Amino acid sequence: MTTRILTDSERVYRRTVSRIPGNILVYVILIVGTVIALFPFYWMISSSLKENWEILSFPPTLWPHTLTFTHYQSVLSTIGIVRAFINSIVVVASRVFIVLMVALITGYSLAKLRFPGREVLFVLVLALMMVPGQIYLIPLFLLVNHYGWIDTYAALIIPGAINSFSIFLMRQAFLSVPNDYIDAALVDGAGHFRILFKIGLPMVAPMVLTLVLVNAFWSWNDFIWPFIVIVRDEMSTLPVLLARFARLLTGPVGRNIRYGEVMAAATLTSLPILVVFLLIQRMFVESLTMTGLKG
Repeated sequence: MTTRILTDSERVYRRTVSRIPGNILVYVILIVGTVIALFPFYWMISSSLKENWEILSFPPTLWPHTLTFTHYQSVLSTIGIVRAFINSIVVVASRVFIVLMVALITGYSLAKLRFPGREVLFVLVLALMMVPGQIYLIPLFLLVNHYGWIDTYAALIIPGAINSFSIFLMRQAFLSVPNDYIDAALVDGAGHFRILFKIGLPMVAPMVLTLVLVNAFWSWNDFIWPFIVIVRDEMSTLPVLLARFARLLTGPVGRNIRYGEVMAAATLTSLPILVVFLLIQRMFVESLTMTGLKG
């Protein structure tokens, strides 16, 4: 009895065939998970294009029998969604800019500068990351009310303009910057601010992009704090306006809800950030990949 030695191509073929059942199972799980994750969003969009009677019909229809845009026309004509969109843009841009500047300077200081109490400050940053944000709501509201910021942009921007997660992220990023570059720049007479923006910032650009995108998403979807400090509809951001609009359409006893208009308003609220993410998703994935590299 002789034993035939398999060639390299035969080994590769058998290895590939043996992996097919496992690969099929993985793809099935991914497809099912994707459908489950995307179906609520699809249902929101399709419901916004249906008549109200069809939304509540049984059995439910996955696609409207007759497309209608009356819900979008009603939303655009009855609520100040354009003003709320502008408010959201102002809040997101201001928050992200301040968060980025504070995180860059603080992260660089904690990573590259030597001063008394540096480790204690870093431990405090880590400790603050463990504290739930809801604990700050009452103290922050009392401070905002004391300074007379209720119903202003200051109330929306300043309390959320600094977060410990961003500081920690940039501190870890600057640790990957070689000290030789900084020492050489110091010998040449450069100050730390110049080193930060001319040398450090380009080397941690992928992490900066991640920081900007994550904080932009957080600020755009922020609801609890704006809902607390904003009274007038003219100062509402999109999530707050959507909640008040849905409450307005609910009625005094929660009946006769115009689901089509609620779904249309929800679609308009989520569409901008979704479009931005689809346009820059490749850059976002690449930035997350690059953050794991050490220079």
